Amino acid sequence: MGIIFNQISPLMMPTMIRNRLLRSTTGLVVIAICIVASITLILAYRPQIERQTQLIGQHQQQQSHLVIEKLNDTFDTIHQQILNLTILASQQHDPQTIENTLKSLLQASSPNDIYGMGVWFERGHSPTTRPLYGPYVHFDSQKKVILTDEWMTESYNFPKQSWFKFIMAGKGEQRCTEPFWDAGLVYVSCGRAFPIGAKHPIGIVNVDLVLPQLEALVTKVGTPNQEIVFISNQQGKLIAHPNAAKLLAEAQKKHLTAKSILDIPVSMVQPVTASQWLSFEKSTVMGWKVHVLSRKTWIEHEINALNQQLYIWLMLIWLIGTVLDAIWMYSTRRIRSELNSSLTWRNAFSDVIPTGVFAANFNGEVTWANPVFLQLTRQLVLPCPLINAIHLDDKPKFRLLWHRVCNERKAMSGEFRLSSSPRKWVMLRLVVALNDEQEATAIAGILDDITERRRNEEELRHAKDQAEDANRTKGEFLAMMSHEIRTPMNGVIGMSSLLLDTRLSNEQHEFAETIQSSANILLKIINDILDLSRIEAGKLPIEHYPFRTEAIIKEVMNLLSPLAEQKHIQLLTELPDNLPHTLMGDADRLKQVLLNLLNNAIKFTEAGDVTLSVTVNNIHHHTATLTFNIIDTGIGLSPEQLQKIFNPFTQADSSTTRRYGGTGLGLTICRHLIELMGGEIHCESTPNQGSRFWFRLPLTLFNAETDATKNAVSASFAIQKNATVLIVEDNPVNQQVVMHMLKKLGLNYKIAVNGREALAQLSTSSDWDLVLMDCQMPIMDGFEATKRWREQELLLGQKRIPIIALTANAMQGDEERCVTAGMDAHLAKPIHLALLTEVLAKWLPHQPHDNSNENK
Repeated sequence: MGIIFNQISPLMMPTMIRNRLLRSTTGLVVIAICIVASITLILAYRPQIERQTQLIGQHQQQQSHLVIEKLNDTFDTIHQQILNLTILASQQHDPQTIENTLKSLLQASSPNDIYGMGVWFERGHSPTTRPLYGPYVHFDSQKKVILTDEWMTESYNFPKQSWFKFIMAGKGEQRCTEPFWDAGLVYVSCGRAFPIGAKHPIGIVNVDLVLPQLEALVTKVGTPNQEIVFISNQQGKLIAHPNAAKLLAEAQKKHLTAKSILDIPVSMVQPVTASQWLSFEKSTVMGWKVHVLSRKTWIEHEINALNQQLYIWLMLIWLIGTVLDAIWMYSTRRIRSELNSSLTWRNAFSDVIPTGVFAANFNGEVTWANPVFLQLTRQLVLPCPLINAIHLDDKPKFRLLWHRVCNERKAMSGEFRLSSSPRKWVMLRLVVALNDEQEATAIAGILDDITERRRNEEELRHAKDQAEDANRTKGEFLAMMSHEIRTPMNGVIGMSSLLLDTRLSNEQHEFAETIQSSANILLKIINDILDLSRIEAGKLPIEHYPFRTEAIIKEVMNLLSPLAEQKHIQLLTELPDNLPHTLMGDADRLKQVLLNLLNNAIKFTEAGDVTLSVTVNNIHHHTATLTFNIIDTGIGLSPEQLQKIFNPFTQADSSTTRRYGGTGLGLTICRHLIELMGGEIHCESTPNQGSRFWFRLPLTLFNAETDATKNAVSASFAIQKNATVLIVEDNPVNQQVVMHMLKKLGLNYKIAVNGREALAQLSTSSDWDLVLMDCQMPIMDGFEATKRWREQELLLGQKRIPIIALTANAMQGDEERCVTAGMDAHLAKPIHLALLTEVLAKWLPHQPHDNSNENK
């Protein structure tokens, strides 16, 4: 297809003939010679040019380094003199001694580094009768040290000067002011308050540097008319320039407010012809910038000469190559006739394609197109801009696609609407046409009508959105129903459990047991529905820990023995001799599957027996595969019923549901659990003779030698008696359930009906040992209350109080949400006394059993 687009359009004929000629041996040889000669020449000149470039960079860095090094030396000297002055001012209060010492210190300094220094006393702390005393010494024009008294007058009033306030505010910290204009000179004043460390300093010492000193420095480093070195501050204004006086005069002509060089911006000294200069700048410790401007004609003289020689040689090489190539091009006109003879059948081939085909140049103009393209876009005249065929709203996306194709040279596609018919969608696919030398010559493309496909996709998307909405609604409904049902069930199960622990007659005890049994059945139905929702969401975790095989089986059989005895059914167990003693896996999920299958077997068996047999299929070094068989003599299943027995909400028939009850979720959950643990489950059954449910499960052998060190004898602990628990619960029935359970455990308690009241009680007393926090409450819920209390504990450094979520929210993610809010554990309603005891024993302060009393 790329060959067709390269050689179809008459407008593209010169380029295509050129591409064909370059395939000739002579053309390739000419280009190769030119390239080799150019590379050889460039490589010969490159070391010299790189050397000159390095010298330029080193020169400018050296110039700036000289200035910065001098500035650093000056400020080091200033720092040392400030230390000397601080000691003088702190120890001496005799004016004559201070003035003589000032002169001595300044005479020991260089006039090129420091202009002057002084000791300035705050008003009220003067060691003389003068209200203002601040002796200042400086170098005059003849570089002699003189003492000046004019600044100790009320007219100058140095305590009100900004430089004095700035240094005084440092309270012993050394500070340097930004350059400022004062009494005809521009200063940089550095100093510190004394005595050092005093909360209320009595004065300051300072050392001054004037800008003429810096101007002498940059003038010395620079070269007139060839290289200019100057210094600027962080605000983009000049600090020092070799032509400062001239610049100030020019600035005053333009701006009457320009008093000093500090009012002149850096932009004013930048050269008008910036392309003729090389600029370099570097920052100092003070935050100033040292600028180096070097004239290219001076600093790049050698590079320019080398470049001119290189350009001349390159032009000569390629001129000779172009002449040779042009001669060869002129002598091969016969290729044109060969190209024209191939256009006829290629155009016919493009006409029969049911997709729009076109070629475009890099300006985005379609230079050739087949009839299908013209019919789709309704373009009558070529060349025409391709973007005109695209709908107005889709043009930005088209420009992005075109830009990426041209730059990345990859085949790309996009879907767009046509400007001629906004309801018609097309798939536009573009690719860069390359010749044999991988040179881009044109853009080739196809245009395919995808209106019908888009309509079908939109219908599928709508159906998918509806399905997701339905699934989300189902999850929300399950969460709401779980919460609403568990809240009253907490009262039913909790109260019935507490009732059974009281003295009752036989008839009352039977009634209470019936209530609790019915509530437990209802709770099992709710848990089955929640397990199914977790499985469907792929969020049911499978644990991996050691367990004793026979102990799990014995526990399951003990739980179901009363039910089998009630129906006069034998409950049998068959275990092999080579059954591993300890295995690794999820014992809770295994027990859940066995309880479900055995419970179903007992439920659907009226007479006979129910047998649990275990077979060890194979044992390797680290794994063992076990097959569990649950065999009953019950009602059995037909072949049709076997095909759907593991589907959710499915039982044998409607009469089975009416007679035996249940939701039809147990077997579905068993199948999912076995598959999550890496096993398989099946069923074999004969109507009226019984059924055999069996599942095969791979488990890991427990290495007793490796894990023996992990087992340690732990001391026995009991719940801390008389501990105080805060119950945060808005439901009165649930309040009563928890109150009676805590009272039975010998614990103290108080009640808060919402999160706001709980925060108030927690804040007003430090006697709390644990909080039982409901999650959904009016005014402030448990999540917000927990979050605020944890923030308060962290802010005030208080002891962390365990907070246990006590909620009817038992869906997947509810426990994670509680932990994220800052809670320590999660108890789902309805609450059992044994589970509550276990959680309290873990989180309340512990006390060891008194073994001595027990032994007595």
